[in-house]
Amino acid sequence: MKKIAFLFWGICWGFVLPIFAQNSSDSIDFVIVTVKVVDYMDETVFVDTHLSVLDSRGNKIINSENQIGQEFYQKLDEGYYQLLLKKGQLYTVISSEFQINCELSYEEDRKDIDLSKTNRKQVPFIIRKYFGGYSGFDNVNFNPNKPKSARKKHLVQAIQEIPKSTETCHNVLAFMIDFPKSTIKLESHSTPKETKPKKLAKWRALAVKYFLIQKGIASKRIEIVSYGSSSPMVPNDSENNQALNRRVVIELSQEPCEEE
Repeated sequence: MKKIAFLFWGICWGFVLPIFAQNSSDSIDFVIVTVKVVDYMDETVFVDTHLSVLDSRGNKIINSENQIGQEFYQKLDEGYYQLLLKKGQLYTVISSEFQINCELSYEEDRKDIDLSKTNRKQVPFIIRKYFGGYSGFDNVNFNPNKPKSARKKHLVQAIQEIPKSTETCHNVLAFMIDFPKSTIKLESHSTPKETKPKKLAKWRALAVKYFLIQKGIASKRIEIVSYGSSSPMVPNDSENNQALNRRVVIELSQEPCEEE
């Protein structure tokens, strides 16, 4: 059915394209951009996402949700669109966020498409959408042998020492405030060369947990799993790799919504 749909619209737009060119006082060429929206993991084609297109000035020239610029786009099939865009310009194609159910929601994606130098009449374009729950947080990393202990002062200091870790904790906090039914799991790690790697990994999880608790998040919403040095992300064969392994991984362990 998809091949038939593409063939049909290819024929139709073969007639439409010359009309656009004839009506343009500058005889501007157009490109047929075929957009496919898929899941980044298994290439599943989606159904409910809407497409928008911005020109190089940021003006919205196409929006499939409210039919802006409807003469310049056509929805071919589930997850498939064709856009009619002028050559010689840079565009931004936006795939809207949408939620399938409590276990499956996808974030808005923005992808640039450069038609400034192309001589092609047709251009394929794929947008791979990412699941917005489990891949949404960076790791919280720590300096060697930090925190010094499970004392609250040391837990706070360990988070503050690395600005990126502080930023990640604030992002998690914002998420848990926005989704009050959500819970998280903190998977904590250390390296073999650190002092007391098992205790150290647990203290790192406690540092993240304490950060969230002091900001008003209930303790029951936060689970801790400590792996010590047993599960490195990368081999501990360089200082840079060891820095990556001194981490707390944040996983969403409960969906931030309820089935209707």
